[in-house]
Amino acid sequence: SRFSGTLITAGFAADYGRDVCAVPGSILSGTSRSCHDLIREGATIVESIDDIPRIPRHIIYRKESSDTHSFSLHCNQTENEQNDLSKEEECILNLLAAAPRTLRAVSEHCHLDLRKTALSLTTLQAKGLVRLYRGLYVRS
Repeated sequence: SRFSGTLITAGFAADYGRDVCAVPGSILSGTSRSCHDLIREGATIVESIDDIPRIPRHIIYRKESSDTHSFSLHCNQTENEQNDLSKEEECILNLLAAAPRTLRAVSEHCHLDLRKTALSLTTLQAKGLVRLYRGLYVRS
């Protein structure tokens, strides 16, 4: 539908000059309609991780086995990268060392807005230090 949350959010992203990407779905499924509308309107098609704009360079993918075509993200992490954390990332890691937390709980405890918290958590996930498990962020 033209008023779906996905299309509204993509509209805001485009208005703010952000990249809008879409993963194509089955032409036989009605649930893919919004995604296909985005592509028709100029969204970047994402068929693999290589298609995502501005993906951090330290993230690579590796084939899991010779039998499968699935890929997973792995981090080329050095000791220097692990020690090279922002103040926000250190606060988040210290908090998650005690117990798993939601995005909102991390944001409130570290006194960060939700956007900055989400960005820091994503960076920590890319570095392999944090992961999301059943809606909670945990130390890896």
